[in-house]
Amino acid sequence: MDPDSFAGKVWLLVIDKLFIGALIGVAFLVFYLWSNAREQRLTEQRHQQQLDLEKARLASEILPSIADSSFESDHRANLLSILTESRAISAGTTARLAAILLDSNVTERAFVQSVEPALLQDMKPFLREAGNVVFSWKRGNTNASICDGRSWGDDRPTETDEARQALSRWRAAFDALVRVEDGPALEALNSEEFLGENLYVLAHVVHAGSSARANSFTAARSFGVRLIGHLQLVAYEPRNSGSIDFIANAISIGDLQSPEDFRFAKQIVHVLQDSNEIFSGSLRGDIAIPLAKILTTERTISDPYLRSDYYGIRWRAGEALWRMSDCSQSAKGILERHVSEFVDLVLSTDGQRELERLSQKYESGELIRRSVDLLGTMEGKPSVQLFRRVAGISEKKAAHFPFLKESAESFLQ
Repeated sequence: MDPDSFAGKVWLLVIDKLFIGALIGVAFLVFYLWSNAREQRLTEQRHQQQLDLEKARLASEILPSIADSSFESDHRANLLSILTESRAISAGTTARLAAILLDSNVTERAFVQSVEPALLQDMKPFLREAGNVVFSWKRGNTNASICDGRSWGDDRPTETDEARQALSRWRAAFDALVRVEDGPALEALNSEEFLGENLYVLAHVVHAGSSARANSFTAARSFGVRLIGHLQLVAYEPRNSGSIDFIANAISIGDLQSPEDFRFAKQIVHVLQDSNEIFSGSLRGDIAIPLAKILTTERTISDPYLRSDYYGIRWRAGEALWRMSDCSQSAKGILERHVSEFVDLVLSTDGQRELERLSQKYESGELIRRSVDLLGTMEGKPSVQLFRRVAGISEKKAAHFPFLKESAESFLQ
C-alpha cells in the first residue's frame, strides 16, 4: 500500500495510535505491579514490626519469671521454650538463661525442650555455656590445668553432684546433633574451622556412653559427629583399625598448612590427651602408633605462631602416650628410631654454631626427652643400648639439650 495515499495515511495513523496505546498500557501495567509489590513490602514490614513488638512484649512478660528462682524449675523451662520456639530472644540469651536453669533441679526433658530449637540454629553460645561447665568440672584438680602439657598425675578431677548433673543436661541437649540432617548445625559440624575452635567441648557433650552408640555416631551425616564417634570408639575398642585410620587421616600431620589446619589437629590430639577423663576409659592399643608418629615428625616451619602450634600438637601427643595404660609396644620402634637418628645427628655435629642450630631445630631436645622417658616406662625389653648412646653424648654437646642425658642415665641405674 502506498503510504502517500489516503488509505495508507489512515493505516499509518491507526498503527501509530495503537503503538502509543500499547506503550501507555505497558507503563500502567508496570506501575500497577510496582505499586502492588511496594504495598506488599510495606505490609510485610508492618507485619514484621508488629511481630517484633509482640515478641518484645512476650519476652518482657516472661523473662522475669524465668529468672525468678521461686517458680518451679520445669515451669521456668517451659516458659523459656515458648520464647525459644517463637524466636523472641536470641540464641545467646537462650543459652545464658539455660545456664541459670541448671542451678535449679530442672528435669532433663524440660531442659532439652527449652534449648534444642535455638541450639540447632546457633551452637556457639551453647558451647560457651557448656564449656564453662566442662572447665569448672575439670578445675576440681588443682595440680594441673587441662590446657597445659602436664599430667594429671595420681589425682583425678573432683566431680561434684552439681557438675555431673549440669554436664548430663548439656549432653542430653547436644544429643540432637547426632540426628541433624541439614541446616546451620550441619554446616557448622562439617566445618574444620568451627571444629578447630569447638571440638574439645563437643567431645564432652556429644557423648556416646557405650561402644555400640559410639559406632552409630560414625554413620552420622555430619563430619564432626563421625569424628567424635571414632575418637570415642578407640577408647572402647583399642584395636579398631578403622577408627584409628580415620583419626590419623583427620589430623594429617604432614599436610598441615593453614592456621585452621593446625588448630583442628590440636583439638583432636587434645581430645586424645584427655580421653581418660572425657570418655571414662583408659586410652590404649594401636592409637599409640599415630600418636608416636606425631610426636616424632619433625617439620621446618618458618611462621613462629604455626611453629608454636605444631610444638603444642606434638607435646600433647607425647602427653597422650604418657597417660596410656599400655603405651603400645607398636609405638616403641617409632620412638627408638627417632631417638637413634637424633643421637646420630648430635654425634656427627661439631662446632658451637652448628650445635646451637640443632638445639633450636629440636626445641632444646624437649620432645626427644619425652620420647626417652616414654621408652623408659614401656614394658618389655628396655632400650638399654639406646639409653647408653644418649648417656654417652659429651657434656659439651649435652649442654644444648638440658636433662636429656639425665633422663637416659636414670633408666640405666
